[in-house]
Amino acid sequence: MLRDSAAAFPQAVDTVSAGSDPEPPSAPPGAGRARRRRLWQLPEPARELAVALGLDVDTLRAEAQRAVGRMHRARCRIVGEPGDVLDAVLRDLGERNALSEAVQLALDRRHARAIAVVHALRDPQALRARWSDALSRGDVAATLWALLTHPEGPGLDVRLVADARAWGARCARQVEAMAAERERIAMRAAALQTEVDSLRARILQKQREHEASRRRLEAGLADLAGRLARAQAGAPSAAAGVASDAPAPAAPDEPGPDDRTTLLVPPSQPSPGAPARTPPRRASCADPAGAPVGTKRAAVHGRRVLCVGGVQHAVARYRREVERRGGQFEHHDGGLEEALPRLDSRLARADLVICQAGCINHEAYHRIKRHCARTGTPCIYLERPGVARFAAALADGSTPIAEGP
Repeated sequence: MLRDSAAAFPQAVDTVSAGSDPEPPSAPPGAGRARRRRLWQLPEPARELAVALGLDVDTLRAEAQRAVGRMHRARCRIVGEPGDVLDAVLRDLGERNALSEAVQLALDRRHARAIAVVHALRDPQALRARWSDALSRGDVAATLWALLTHPEGPGLDVRLVADARAWGARCARQVEAMAAERERIAMRAAALQTEVDSLRARILQKQREHEASRRRLEAGLADLAGRLARAQAGAPSAAAGVASDAPAPAAPDEPGPDDRTTLLVPPSQPSPGAPARTPPRRASCADPAGAPVGTKRAAVHGRRVLCVGGVQHAVARYRREVERRGGQFEHHDGGLEEALPRLDSRLARADLVICQAGCINHEAYHRIKRHCARTGTPCIYLERPGVARFAAALADGSTPIAEGP
């Protein structure tokens, strides 16, 4: 029959090299126990289940290659699909031969522990209990082989085969369910990965947009800071430029021929302590607001003089000019850096105001004009800043003044 089995592999047997006769197969464990059944003595359904559950196809392929090699006295290789190899091997296991004996030994070696436990049992009830326990634990292949080859096995063949087939069907369904679950999990994982990739792309896009917005804001802030710094640095420079553009005076303390000053005084409210006002007369210069111009003396001694505007680096010289004439000096930059509310408090305690209009803003100018018109405080208007013009406005000589706001 083994010769017929070799014929079942017309292209499977590949003689590699001739060799000496292999050793005959050794006797299986328990060979002296005459009452144990052998593989070829089992019913065909039981034999097929025992082989299919107990040995994998690679082991069967190796046993078949050794058996065919012994028959041909050569080293052989069996090729083919796993199903074809299993069918060919099962056809040769119905009778005793080298292949069936080799498979018997392979099964005995693999399930030796279960054989030892089951072989010690003699009570059919104990055998059935052992089988039930094996079904619950899942140890079906080893216990099935041990019970089929047991001396009491013929009385259990039908039940063993039925239970084993049912167990195999359940296992197959579980395997299918697990495969379906794995496929579902794989599909869900793929969907989640796609969603993760989409979210990651959106996050990266948002990060790029936020980075671009941050750069634009930083550029805008830097531009504003630069403009503010230029404006702050340019205010004193502009005042200095105005002073430098004016014609140079003949002497440090003497005004030039084109100096224009105006003293703004309300017509009906003379300032306290001021000398009597002479009748107004027309002068060659006028207040930018259009006020008529006359002449008046501007007394400084003992009075608080508020200087608004002027060249920032010349404030100390303004102070010396006022204090040299016995006055008290105060200064406000006209809203360039100092707050305008501070100007109101200084105007309230000033006896004389000198407004250098070229270096103050419009709001400061109008505040000065409204305050002087309301309180009668004298105000000297200098159209262009300069120390010489400031000193000339404080001189005891005749100074052009405005008769009304």
